[in-house]
Amino acid sequence: MDTARITVKPELGLIMAEDLVNLNRDWVDSVRTHFVCETDGCDARVVAVIGRPPLQRRTPHFRSHPDAVHEPECPYADVVVEATGNGGDPENPLTGRHS
Repeated sequence: MDTARITVKPELGLIMAEDLVNLNRDWVDSVRTHFVCETDGCDARVVAVIGRPPLQRRTPHFRSHPDAVHEPECPYADVVVEATGNGGDPENPLTGRHS
């Protein structure tokens, strides 16, 4: 997913993953564990995946935390990310992105 909500500053609304690259690194690291699913009413924890230049290998995005449980009506509730046959990066069927 490209956006997430932040629990420690709900007034910020949705945070774009690509915007995290340009923000103060210390601030981003301090709030890294406070991101939740972008869907209203779903508080499943998500993880910011951001590469910083010059080693940016992936497009910044949020992925579900391994222990995340989405609300049944959340569009991400049924997303299953499967590993590839050769043990490579799994691909999210909704976005086509690798995790």
